[in-house]
Amino acid sequence: MKIYRRGLALMALGLNFHTQADEITEQLERSLKAYKEQSYSSALRELQFAVAQIQEKLNTSYLALLPEPLPGWQADQPESQTAVALMGGGTHISRHYHYDPDQEIVLEIIIDSPLIQMLTLTMSNIPVLTTDQSIKPYRFDIYRGTVRKEGNTREISLLVANQVMVKAAGQNLKEEKFLESYLRAMEIKKIAALVEK
Repeated sequence: MKIYRRGLALMALGLNFHTQADEITEQLERSLKAYKEQSYSSALRELQFAVAQIQEKLNTSYLALLPEPLPGWQADQPESQTAVALMGGGTHISRHYHYDPDQEIVLEIIIDSPLIQMLTLTMSNIPVLTTDQSIKPYRFDIYRGTVRKEGNTREISLLVANQVMVKAAGQNLKEEKFLESYLRAMEIKKIAALVEK
């Protein structure tokens, strides 16, 4: 994990943390102290705890990027899942939107997951894109991806900053443009900026 590697690099360099103390900086300081004392198991535990807290803060930032429902729509509370719940790891942020009992849209932000590599492979696999009639290349603004349509379901998957997959899936939509409207409301550029920090 990117944050984990950064934490190890900070300890190896022996950097001091002089910022205003909070729970995370205290954990990092304890990890660094244990590392200097060659208590590697303790250092790793403290670092892992700090990484989990940083991941929670990052997840909160991603959750804030899921838009409020469009006029006439309702939405559930945003949800997040971490690597424990996902095959192969990664972070999964999602929110469900409803217009009536039938029309539904699910927005997802997927970070550091093998699913991203699968999307990249699909976009570059010309035989799949030409033989599978349900999936087509797709572009939204500057972002490339695929669109899949099966029955009453339409699903858009976009690759963002080579590290994030943004998905918008709609079911029983009377107007397909609702998917693009929600993608526009997500302000995907802010997702790219967040992951590149």
